[in-house]
Amino acid sequence: CKNTNQPSTMPWLTGVAPIDECLPEGGLSRVGLHEIEPLKPSNMPSLTGFGFALLSRLASTKPIIWCVTASQVGDYGQPYAFGLSRFGISPSQVIFAKVAKDKELPFALEEAIKTQGIAAVIGEGIRPNFTGSRRIALLCQTHQTPCLFMAPNRGDHNGSAALTRWQITPQQ
Repeated sequence: CKNTNQPSTMPWLTGVAPIDECLPEGGLSRVGLHEIEPLKPSNMPSLTGFGFALLSRLASTKPIIWCVTASQVGDYGQPYAFGLSRFGISPSQVIFAKVAKDKELPFALEEAIKTQGIAAVIGEGIRPNFTGSRRIALLCQTHQTPCLFMAPNRGDHNGSAALTRWQITPQQ
């Protein structure tokens, strides 16, 4: 069977066959918003590894834009650039965009998604409200770009337009 799908419509495989088989497209959509949160707030650093493991599955050398709030950087720091090579991602491939206030993050994500020639966008900070997530999801579709949004679990249960929502905990 020859797959004639365009790269943007081919599923973004997680590398775990039982998970990919449960997803509607046989993997994650390459043109959508996907949210990730920790099971407990102390698990937040695990999201970085999970996010980059997913990004490595895109197998792209195009830039990745990482939008993060100053409060997230203050709480958790930034990823160790040379550690990215363990995921097959060059440190020079990641562009960091730090915003001063949490409420500026959705706008930064929207502008990053509109950027041509990128592999993906990552957002890290407080989850946007439903309207904000819907705007981001629509932009992902329009610009054929995936976005991973990593949010700390703060007990808020806002609605979301994300195609998938993940909850992560480190393996014991």
